[in-house]
Amino acid sequence: MTAAFAASGAAPLVPLQAETRLDAPNLAVALSAGVVPGFAGSSLDQRGVNAVNVIGQAPNGDGPPVLLGAVPGVIGGPRTVEINTLLSAGASPRIADLSVPGAVEAFSGRTSLTVGNTNVAISTGDPTAAGANGYLPPFAQGNGTALAGGSQTALNSGNAVAVAFTPGTVVALNQLPVGLVANGGVAQSGQQQGFLNMSAVNTLLAYAGTGAATVVGGSGADAGAQIAGNRFNTALVAGDVDLVLAQKADGLNATDTTFQAANRALAFGGNLGGLGLDPTVRALGQVASVAVNQLALRPDGNAVAGNAQLSGQQSMVAAAGGNTVIPLVTNQIGASTITAGGFVPDSGVLANSRWESFADSIGVASLPQPGVTLPAQMINGAPPASDVAIDRVGQAIDLSFNAIDAGSVAIRSAPTGGSVGFSQASGTVGLAAALYPSLTSAAQTLYFSPQALNSAIASTQAGQASINAAAQAYRATVNTIQSQSAISGGFAQSQQRMDFGAAHIVGSQEPGLGGYTRVDPYAGPTAEAAGAGPYSLLVGPSASLYTNNIRALTALGGNAEVRATQQQTTGAVNLLATTGAVDTGSAGIISQVAGAIDGFGSSLDIQRGYSAVPMQTVQAASGLSSGSGTATLTDYRQDINLVANAVSSGTLSGTVRQAGPVMGAGAGPMETTNLASAFANGRGAVTLGGTSDQSAGLQQVSLTINRIDAAGAIGAAAAPVALQQASGSAPGSIGTRLGQGPANIAEATALGGSGDATARNVMQGVSVTLNTVTAGGTMVGNLNQLSGGLASGTGNLAVATAISCCQGPVSANATLANGRQVSGQSLNSLSVGALGAGTLNQVAAAGTDLLSANRLLAQANAGAARITATQVAMGSVNVVTSSLR
Repeated sequence: MTAAFAASGAAPLVPLQAETRLDAPNLAVALSAGVVPGFAGSSLDQRGVNAVNVIGQAPNGDGPPVLLGAVPGVIGGPRTVEINTLLSAGASPRIADLSVPGAVEAFSGRTSLTVGNTNVAISTGDPTAAGANGYLPPFAQGNGTALAGGSQTALNSGNAVAVAFTPGTVVALNQLPVGLVANGGVAQSGQQQGFLNMSAVNTLLAYAGTGAATVVGGSGADAGAQIAGNRFNTALVAGDVDLVLAQKADGLNATDTTFQAANRALAFGGNLGGLGLDPTVRALGQVASVAVNQLALRPDGNAVAGNAQLSGQQSMVAAAGGNTVIPLVTNQIGASTITAGGFVPDSGVLANSRWESFADSIGVASLPQPGVTLPAQMINGAPPASDVAIDRVGQAIDLSFNAIDAGSVAIRSAPTGGSVGFSQASGTVGLAAALYPSLTSAAQTLYFSPQALNSAIASTQAGQASINAAAQAYRATVNTIQSQSAISGGFAQSQQRMDFGAAHIVGSQEPGLGGYTRVDPYAGPTAEAAGAGPYSLLVGPSASLYTNNIRALTALGGNAEVRATQQQTTGAVNLLATTGAVDTGSAGIISQVAGAIDGFGSSLDIQRGYSAVPMQTVQAASGLSSGSGTATLTDYRQDINLVANAVSSGTLSGTVRQAGPVMGAGAGPMETTNLASAFANGRGAVTLGGTSDQSAGLQQVSLTINRIDAAGAIGAAAAPVALQQASGSAPGSIGTRLGQGPANIAEATALGGSGDATARNVMQGVSVTLNTVTAGGTMVGNLNQLSGGLASGTGNLAVATAISCCQGPVSANATLANGRQVSGQSLNSLSVGALGAGTLNQVAAAGTDLLSANRLLAQANAGAARITATQVAMGSVNVVTSSLR
């Protein structure tokens, strides 16, 4: 079409440059103005879905595949099917006359897909209150409660296919963004093809100015969910096929492309009447996801297994080497009497206007801002006690770029040029690091900035704050190939740079800072701030990655309890894994090249000697400024894993080459840290760790670069392997620079009174490995392992502190009991059942500096200090071990 129009010398009659905009908002507001017994309740399910260029697949993947290629093709030839899904993402919003000499005009316009689900229950306790653009006067004292509940789903999908084929079909599948231009009457591909907006936002709010507020995801044993997702270029292909794939996200970039997936739930009780009613969030799961270039292969029909030949490429590269799209993803849960927290970030000069924009969007224009314009009143000089709770919640962020899930299908690539037949390529993949609000109340300013991408906070001025059974997960992967069957032929995976700290998430339309570029996602016509929000990105200098945060806190006294929590952070680049055999053949190569990994952590706080911003935090804090109460943090688990270049299989044959990445060359070495903290500032006791010898407070950090492992044999006498591993190198310097402080920190701190500080059954482990090969059977062939330099200081720290500020007969004990710390680092290692014929070279070049340290500290200034524990520290360079003698 474009060629025909260009040749005619006239503009097309149909405007090919027009925008595509799909908005799917759902809004439910229950507003009660009753004093006694006031109640507002809104319980329902909301679902919003947008889809562009879809064949046989709903955006959530539950549609049946469409059968294609059933009719025979040319006699004696294979069946052939070609599928093209092209999403318009060009820059031009208008039509120009192509007959003008030298005219340059885009033939495709921007595409925007938005879903906003909002479910709100507000109980004002004021019979004169008015909503729907009416004026809301100051809240009166009363007993109004609010309940909001149900599930919310917000999904956007562009270029999605689910297709099935008869055996032997040749399939050409092309999925990409397009921005065609005509220059001087000649149609050509355009450079600006990243103008794509996807926004999925779910909001649950229970707001009671004078009473209890509750957000409930589900009832009984059933939990509700908030699901927000954006998917671009996804495909499910079923059948034994010869697939030529081109999934391209090239041109998507950090400033023109926006993928927002946000879930937020807040139970806020202002407690103006001093009635001690309790905000609660329970039985709620949150999932925020962004997936780009995803291929799933499945067997034909009801077959248990299948076979497919694969060639082509998945790629995501921005123009001029800049960042590809930076997803804006976050999950926020709050139960509070003092703040809105991350629900509407209240940092900066736009704090009031942001809340007002949200209030306008739900039709309650004068809704007071939590903790700022609606403070909790004091009774006899003290705040009223109000308990807050979060119970049975889950939060997950999943970011996936260039992925193949072959299931039980055996995949083989057809090597071209004697090397690889299928490749995955990514440029600079940038990710948002953290949310940056400040928590503010009238009586106390509580700065916790930044705030985690997954955040669950229960906060009150006085009373009990508790969190029970909370789980959080953050996962970001680039270039993955997975199968439960055989993988054969040549595959290449390459990544230029992965920056985990490429941007900050801030409140919508935050004023830009020097050196930063503000990016405002369009969130739809009913969203706050006239379609922008609730968040924006500040793209710029490296930020501190803060993935998961679980915190129960009281400002002015009361017990704080956190029990039975799990946190996990995973970053992965270039993975090829199967439980079956991997065989490249004599002509094939598995090539994995990782360029640079930056921002996986934060900078070092020189004064404290450890991470300025822990990646994962779980905390129980009583009396942050004053007051009395206990702090309990028990049965928690924290895991952090980073993997770059990994091949895992049942058996391995052929050639594998792994190179890179460079780390610590950008903003310097990053501290990758778990923090578990129990803190009491009054006369209460502090308890940290496991509740029994069968449970524990567990913290683990694992960093793995260049790993090859097989459950069985690697190579054979008739087909020896050729393996090569080279960790990152930088000219004139050490190529891999990791942290300097402890990776796991556990603190039990009792200040100001007679409370004991006890840390029991605290388990901590950290592992750093570069260039590792393991085999359960015999290895036959050649292996070269080369280090481009490694400098790493890591370890574990556990502290119990009981410090009294008072004179007199005060006794407070500090105890560390039944603890275990393991810290190990390894460079160039081979562990096999037995070694066959072959050549082995292990070289540690460009400098090696490893520090593996464990520390246990117990301190009491008016009582006993006790430690019972086990510590193990290990370091190794160039090691070969065999399990068979």
